[in-house]
Amino acid sequence: MKFLSGLKNTVMYSAAEKSCMLYEKHTELAEEPMLKPRFAHVLARTVIFNDAIKSAREVIALEEEDAERDRAFTKLVSALRGYRDLPLEDKSEAASFFLEIVERHGGKAIISLPNDQETAILTSMETEFKSEKAKELLKKIEGVDTLCENVFLHNANVKELSVKKAQVAASNKAEVSATEIKKELVSYFNKQILAYLEVMKDRQSDVYSEFASEIFAVVKAANDTVPKKAEKK
Repeated sequence: MKFLSGLKNTVMYSAAEKSCMLYEKHTELAEEPMLKPRFAHVLARTVIFNDAIKSAREVIALEEEDAERDRAFTKLVSALRGYRDLPLEDKSEAASFFLEIVERHGGKAIISLPNDQETAILTSMETEFKSEKAKELLKKIEGVDTLCENVFLHNANVKELSVKKAQVAASNKAEVSATEIKKELVSYFNKQILAYLEVMKDRQSDVYSEFASEIFAVVKAANDTVPKKAEKK
């Protein structure tokens, strides 16, 4: 019985955590000379593994929110350009006022800048978009106020997620990826724990059989999450 290499990071983390809990439950094995140091190692690695998974999640969440912010900004610019080109002086002038602010801050090229720069620029733009003059002009171009709010809401979310990402990264002293730790734990379990239990459950069935069966059940449950085609590949 072995862990498959195609396990998702979160599945392997859960399996490692459950295995450690099972080991702690079997107090008769608490001082077993081979298992004790090995499960101590796994327990220590799961702490770092959890931090790495959190860090990966924060990165994904930040990337998704940044993409939403870029889409919202693109919609806003398109709407403003549409109003500017209308043969209606009051709407065209109102849209031109906001487009001048946008262009002065870098125009549509803003969304191609690094996250922190884009956030800072949009924060500066937000101040100008919320001036008293801007509030009056927004009343002349229907729907643009909602588009503005959407851009600045996503910008605030990106700012918050960037802080969370930095905090998680700072707490993850090992600075290794979740995938690297997953690979390490799969190999460690297979070679140091599962192979040992395979032997000992037959040699000393009365001592190891129940624990080995529970651990193997955890392994099987984890492996069952891997699509057969993905594992073959």
